Amino acid sequence: MVDGRTFIRAAVIRAIHTMLQTMIAMIPAAAGVRAINLLGVFGTGVLAGVVSLLKSTLIGMPEVVPGEDEDEGEGDWER
Repeated sequence: MVDGRTFIRAAVIRAIHTMLQTMIAMIPAAAGVRAINLLGVFGTGVLAGVVSLLKSTLIGMPEVVPGEDEDEGEGDWER
C-alpha cells in the first residue's frame, strides 16, 4: 500500500510539472495575439494543476507503485 505522504508528494510534483508546461505553452500562443495576458497564462496554468491533482486522486498515478519503498533523497519519480 502506498502511504499518503508519498502519494501527495508525487501528485504535487506532477501538478507543478503540468502547470509549468501549460504556462510555457501558453506564452507563444498569447504572443500571437499581440499582447501576453500574464493573468490568463497564470490562471490557465493553475487550472491545469488543479485538474492534474484531481486526475491523480481519482485515477491514480503510474509513478507511485504500491509495495515499492520510497528512496529518500534521490528524487527519482520516473521509474
